[in-house]
Amino acid sequence: MSVASPGKKSFRRYVAALYVLGIASPGLLAAQALPESDGREHLGVKSCSASTCHGSITERSVYSVLQNEYHTWTRYDRHSRAYETLLGERSQRIARNLGIGKAHEAKICLDCHADNVEQDRRGSFFNISDGVGCEACHGGAEEWLGPHISASASHAANVDAGMYPTEEPVARAKLCLSCHLGTDDKFASHRIMGAGHPRLSFELATFTELQPAHYKKDADYSERKTVATAPQEWLDGVLVGADQNLAIIEGHYDSGGAFPEIALFDCHSCHHSMEQLRWQASEISGEDQPGRLRLEDSRLRMVALLEQQIMQTTSTEVGLRNLHVASAERGDVKAAASELRRRINDIGSQLRKNANRSGSFVAAIQSAASSGRFNDYADAEQAAMALQVLGGGDTAGSVLKDAFDALEDPDEYMPEQAAAALAGTARPALPRMEKKGAAAPVTSSAGTLYKVLSRSGLRVRALPSLEGRLVGGLAYGDIVAVKEVAGQWSFVLTGDAQRTPIGWVASSELGMESP
Repeated sequence: MSVASPGKKSFRRYVAALYVLGIASPGLLAAQALPESDGREHLGVKSCSASTCHGSITERSVYSVLQNEYHTWTRYDRHSRAYETLLGERSQRIARNLGIGKAHEAKICLDCHADNVEQDRRGSFFNISDGVGCEACHGGAEEWLGPHISASASHAANVDAGMYPTEEPVARAKLCLSCHLGTDDKFASHRIMGAGHPRLSFELATFTELQPAHYKKDADYSERKTVATAPQEWLDGVLVGADQNLAIIEGHYDSGGAFPEIALFDCHSCHHSMEQLRWQASEISGEDQPGRLRLEDSRLRMVALLEQQIMQTTSTEVGLRNLHVASAERGDVKAAASELRRRINDIGSQLRKNANRSGSFVAAIQSAASSGRFNDYADAEQAAMALQVLGGGDTAGSVLKDAFDALEDPDEYMPEQAAAALAGTARPALPRMEKKGAAAPVTSSAGTLYKVLSRSGLRVRALPSLEGRLVGGLAYGDIVAVKEVAGQWSFVLTGDAQRTPIGWVASSELGMESP
């Protein structure tokens, strides 16, 4: 197949087109620096918030953008409150435990909870308390802020001027995972976790859908940008996540102490009730003895499964087994991780050419679940989010409900129940939140406080129906006030200072807050 020269077209657009065709390596796209290290001045959220730019209260149809992006971010996007989180009691306690001073002033916290660029890259409108603002995702606007409002400006030209291509799944995955998983420079170590930081979890397509959209993928959008399907986003997220997981192992496994960096291992191999007999042998990791710490490998296992399904080869599985053996026997873990990383990058383009085979992926995941390959909590969590994205058969109904019920509480996690739910072979009676006093269904609309019970997050819609436009997302444990009930739907507001109404959510995913 011959490919014409890009001529005057942007090289990035050319590479993006090749990537969509499965010809070029996504590594070329990933070469662009993340916004945090793009070397450009970050002008601040206020430079985008004028009502005639992106600060309109309502959507407009004059230009190719909605113009209410700032309002959506401020009111519905949890990223806008990332800095505020550092002012809370939990963050303050974590900072005290770590001995790092104030959380909202510590670099280790600000690197993910704000757009923490160097002082000499902060413009006159820049405010660190804005949290994860526009330029934390879209890149320093020093060179593109002015040109991008021109009628003749193209998205390709904006990218050339430093705008980060968030519409590209590979680039977006690297950006999101830089905080939701970590990098060589930003990493939630076991020390940080021990101080009280929550466990990190991420899947690109699921989190993208839960993110309150400040754009519409209409004809104009499609003309200017790459539009990836949910299965494509999921596959890119898995592959980039696997690569980044291995890069972190390479950089952080040797902690310099008596033990390796424990945060790289499966949390629930240690953190579970001693009364529960959870351990099971794992053929894929070569784990044949109980009591061993096992590296957290949920994304790597998914890649191994996809390779077997699509290519009928086992290079990832072999490399993964070698990695676990090196870790268990004090071998060269860095070399094993590097070799596995090379193998995954080698097969990535072939897997991406098959991104449309979501039905095959669903069948493979359910078959693997029935054979015990997703027994560990993190593995089951990734499998459940994959089924949610890929759909197919009954996965949109009872199977998914049972799977997420099984994941409801890590402390009550039962591998057999999760495996049965993921495989779609049973609908076991699973414990929810009764033991913690938060299972009473929504019965009142008089401002009563309820807790979000869905471990997978809760979608917020503009109308009380599945067809309602997504306007935001809530996380497990969030407190909301119910103002109105319509059938199986509840209209909720966040519990913090009664912000602007959020929207409609499924009532079945809410429960009474414990006294």
